Amino acid sequence: MPTSFPTLLYLPSDAYNVQQNQVNGRRIAGKLLLQGLVADLQPAESLHLIAPGSHQRAELSSLIQAVLPEQATVQLHSAVNPTVCRDIGMVFRPDPGIAQWSYWRAGQAPNAFSMTGIIHTLCSDVVLRSLAELATAPVHPWDALICTSTAGRDVVRAVLEHALERLALRFQIPALSPETNLPQLPVIPLAVDDRQPYRPELSRAQRRAAARHDLGIDQNEFVLAYVGRLSFHSKAHPLILYRVIDRLRAAGYPIRLLECGHLINQPISEAYRDARALYPHVLIQEVGGLCPATEEEKWQVLAAADAFVSLSDSIQETFGISLLEAMAAELPVIATDWDGYKDLVDPGVTGRLVPCLDVLPGCTDNDLVGALYSLGLSDYESMLALRSLVVVVDENVLEAVILDLIEQPEQRATMGTAGLRRLQHRFSWSVVAGQFRDLATDLADRRQSAEGVHVRQSAEFDFARYFAGYASGDFTASTVVLAPGASPQLAGLQMTGPLLDRCPGVRAGELAAMLFSAGSLSRSDIESQGVTADVATLVLAALVKFGLAVPVEE
Repeated sequence: MPTSFPTLLYLPSDAYNVQQNQVNGRRIAGKLLLQGLVADLQPAESLHLIAPGSHQRAELSSLIQAVLPEQATVQLHSAVNPTVCRDIGMVFRPDPGIAQWSYWRAGQAPNAFSMTGIIHTLCSDVVLRSLAELATAPVHPWDALICTSTAGRDVVRAVLEHALERLALRFQIPALSPETNLPQLPVIPLAVDDRQPYRPELSRAQRRAAARHDLGIDQNEFVLAYVGRLSFHSKAHPLILYRVIDRLRAAGYPIRLLECGHLINQPISEAYRDARALYPHVLIQEVGGLCPATEEEKWQVLAAADAFVSLSDSIQETFGISLLEAMAAELPVIATDWDGYKDLVDPGVTGRLVPCLDVLPGCTDNDLVGALYSLGLSDYESMLALRSLVVVVDENVLEAVILDLIEQPEQRATMGTAGLRRLQHRFSWSVVAGQFRDLATDLADRRQSAEGVHVRQSAEFDFARYFAGYASGDFTASTVVLAPGASPQLAGLQMTGPLLDRCPGVRAGELAAMLFSAGSLSRSDIESQGVTADVATLVLAALVKFGLAVPVEE
């Protein structure tokens, strides 16, 4: 008998589609997570997936079929159904917004199922307020917000502590602990495929030679690769790297920097061009640019490199998928001792972490940058830029690290091998899928052992309560019959069927066909299509409103 993977995934197109949306870490992570969980399915196991909108089925098919094991299946749902949520037990959405979604359990016991989300960028006003909302929303210890790094979990805890402090001050009550009846904060990393996509039939040395031949790079050069978004104000300021490379090349070391990624617009492209021009010895080869680098180009760059470098200085960063990709390419990683990078690099074993100092921890409560941003008087990009300006990377250590790797090719090879092994043991698809399974089991145990939670919770916006006095009375019909003179043309008007289709899970054309065929339609008929009783009643009322049906008196 088929079994279900213990997580129901809600995955809108914006969470994974990098073809129609801007390429960023959040979407890449969503795509990789879906493929990773699908690839780990066991024989006769099924993954349930909520794909809002029929257009998503074709999008998801290519992603799923490429990695779907034999005898495993994926079941697509068009809307969130509480019954399916209860059956599977754990609902996952690809962002931190579980406070808002915790109200989906309205009308049920709070421990009917678990809500889980995941963090990505944490510094936007929308995300910070959604995290603070966890202090007052109906979330419980059987819910979870997955933190992709230890540093990210520390941010979430700090936001919760701050929110609880504000509540205590506002209502003059003792301060509450972040562990008080709040969601779990497990650290589960992102993952990548540990298989080499570029010339997998070749050894690491052979891939390096082949990639360099195609890119026109001398085999004796030392090549540093940076892969990611090229943004000096929101990703990594490049001047320190340019200065170090300029000095080393001036001293006779043959270094080339491959910058592979996306320059989001012409002004940023010009800013990089002008900065590079100030350093006459720097040799930089750009792959991508205003036209983003392809996946093939990215893996070719990693194959050609001797080491990977990422000097992130932005609070927008939380994890660092590009570091995992470098480990998959068997490269030693040079990275700042910053955010989630601390979890990924094993210093001295798989690469080196370069120290950095930040002004931010010493700021007083009168933090002008944060205050202006919170009030909407400073935009997000400006806030990120000002924050990154005060993060100072240790230039001397960076130069020493690069020089050390130049002079010790054996160490580079050893670190690259160790990095791939670390990826396979800690950040591969099978490992992360197993952690999702373990989390589902833990949350199920917490739900089952919960006591005194049988009171059904209310919705966040209780429209039925707020606007109960507007109408003359209640619409209560449970069955309707075809109205005299009703026509299929009426059902197809833009202001009838297509309007009704906007309700999740409703297929107005199919319901109208049932009505015209049988001459009647009941609430249970509509519920059999996979919608809730409340939605079924909404449909009946709409059919009467449109003149397609008349209610049966009860």
